Amino acid sequence: MHPIRVPESSIRPDEGGPLAADALPRSDAVVDAIGLFCPIPIVRTAERARGLAPGAVLELRADDPVTRVDLPNWCRGQGHRFLGWTADGRELRLFLAIAGRAAARTE
Repeated sequence: MHPIRVPESSIRPDEGGPLAADALPRSDAVVDAIGLFCPIPIVRTAERARGLAPGAVLELRADDPVTRVDLPNWCRGQGHRFLGWTADGRELRLFLAIAGRAAARTE
């Protein structure tokens, strides 16, 4: 397995970065997007996020390295908070906190 490589220039420094194994948030829901490519991981995340309460933590599991760029951008556009990510080989675990209804944008 090759490590996941995403150009660091595409990641904003003010957004959640790599998380230590002992600092992972507890997930209220998980989206499994292993084997799926852009835009499907974000589409599935958006579908699942609609049913979650404000403040809930949603975990996206994906192996498409572009997800490291797409999810923070999507969170910013929708008003959710990107918490960070961790990787095990090619598998990414990305975490976001669902925004309150007033902050979240409708799609």
